[in-house]
Amino acid sequence: MLNRSEVKLVRGLKRRKVREAEGLFLAEGVRVVEELLDAGVALRFAVVSSPLEDSERGRALADALAGRCPLHRVGPAELAELAGTETPQGVLVVAAIPRAELNSLEVHGRATVLVLDAVQDPGNFGTLVRSAEALGVVAVAALPG
Repeated sequence: MLNRSEVKLVRGLKRRKVREAEGLFLAEGVRVVEELLDAGVALRFAVVSSPLEDSERGRALADALAGRCPLHRVGPAELAELAGTETPQGVLVVAAIPRAELNSLEVHGRATVLVLDAVQDPGNFGTLVRSAEALGVVAVAALPG
């Protein structure tokens, strides 16, 4: 069960101002959460509902989450209230926004880096990053704004 402050945090993370102030973001869905686990992103906590664990993949995901962060089990209705999607997949996580400085980037030899400034649309951001990866870009830097 989630406590009041965790519920408030999840609801607040739907707003950019809160995400920036907390240094956290909210992610939903089986595939997205699996990718966050694979990438080693720091997780604050996870929320799952019982339908997630009806499949082998969902049970494996819940087990993996339980090994990485506090795991809260809630009913489908409570998860639906917290989720930002119309049909939640039974899992959401609160995760730390990954941050790195340009001087921490280790590049050997010549490399191409994509630098993004003031990209407002998350869809455009994702398209640019996926395209850059396909073209062999070794890093993406997102400037403030």
